[in-house]
Amino acid sequence: MKLKEIDDAERYAARLFNERYVMNAKKPKFNKIFNRKKLESKVSEMFTEQKKPNQNRRLQLMKNVQKAFSNH
Repeated sequence: MKLKEIDDAERYAARLFNERYVMNAKKPKFNKIFNRKKLESKVSEMFTEQKKPNQNRRLQLMKNVQKAFSNH
């Protein structure tokens, strides 16, 4: 119950902050308040296992280090 109250308070604060931005900005942009494409891409990234090239390289380096230290 308390967590729901905290979530509601956070939504209310975000709404007030966004309203303040729109009222005071010279040229307010909707994407600064709500960027649907960015949010959807974050959600899709959570459910897909696309490894970036750097991750594969780091993983290989970590395995090499682990292998080197396990021999001693």
